[in-house]
Amino acid sequence: MTPDERAARLISGAAWSDFCRRLDAIGAQILRPDVPGTPLDRAEGYRHLTRTLVAALQQIVEFGDALRPVFYQNPAAPVKWGGDNPDNLYLHAAIDGAAHYRIRGRRGSVHDFILSTSAAGPMEAAASGPHKNKSHLVFAELCARDLEIAADGSFEIHVAPERQPGNWLPSHPDVGFVLIRQYFYDWEHEENARFEIERVGCEGLAPPPLSAARMDEMLDDAMAWVERLPYWTKLVQRSFAVAGPNGLQHQGAVRGGASDIFYGQGFFELAEDQALLIELAPPDARYWQFGLCSHWFETFDYANHQSSLNGRQIRLDSDGVAAAGDRERAAGVAD
Repeated sequence: MTPDERAARLISGAAWSDFCRRLDAIGAQILRPDVPGTPLDRAEGYRHLTRTLVAALQQIVEFGDALRPVFYQNPAAPVKWGGDNPDNLYLHAAIDGAAHYRIRGRRGSVHDFILSTSAAGPMEAAASGPHKNKSHLVFAELCARDLEIAADGSFEIHVAPERQPGNWLPSHPDVGFVLIRQYFYDWEHEENARFEIERVGCEGLAPPPLSAARMDEMLDDAMAWVERLPYWTKLVQRSFAVAGPNGLQHQGAVRGGASDIFYGQGFFELAEDQALLIELAPPDARYWQFGLCSHWFETFDYANHQSSLNGRQIRLDSDGVAAAGDRERAAGVAD
């Protein structure tokens, strides 16, 4: 579609009508016969749709400028999607993977963090224009231990397709954003790392006025990401088919995802007089955790309830075995 055609769609109101029609159509996913239909599940399903819409509009309309990128929280406690980790502070910034960016930051005392350059497929966050709906997702990763960090805790990272001196996070023309996962083991005492990003050569560049063609494109791109909502319910169903009721799926890296992160799922339904007890020998991992998720692959309200336990929070028994228990019906995820 040409810019003139997009502008005409927006000016006539056709773009907004199409946006609303597509939003109404995706709402039918909450009513699928293979999706739980209790009042609670229906309420959570429609809330998940509104959260997905909020996330898409933030990513595309408010923070989708790859010339002037900004790190912002995504996912976040009020806008959950994709099995977000309660121990993570997620930071997201839109980039053009063919360009050169500079990230400056300070280490802080957070347990660990991972930076990744990613394309926007169904498993990842939204992107706009030519960077959306790519089949290859995570292209490269850097962990805190990989970085050259100055004595004062400061560091600089170059994000570009071509090798750069010092800390370099490789990119690719298909890449649409940088994602940072900060891992907190001790919520009370650890200080988060700080990150700022800029596109090299565009420092201080002011944005132009919003065009009708661009607004039409952003509405289309945001809804394209909302329409990937069935991806997560189907992922949960596939995992259930492997694990079965009251069973666990073995951990492993997700194809196309971050290679440094292993996931596993389990599915349990408990009566009022039952409790779930998980016992394990602590894994040889820098970080590990158990958390609870809903059918919509959202973590529970960890701000007001104990819905996750990490390797620092779980106490070992005298025989060196870790045990975690909960009375909720949910999917347990080791992240």
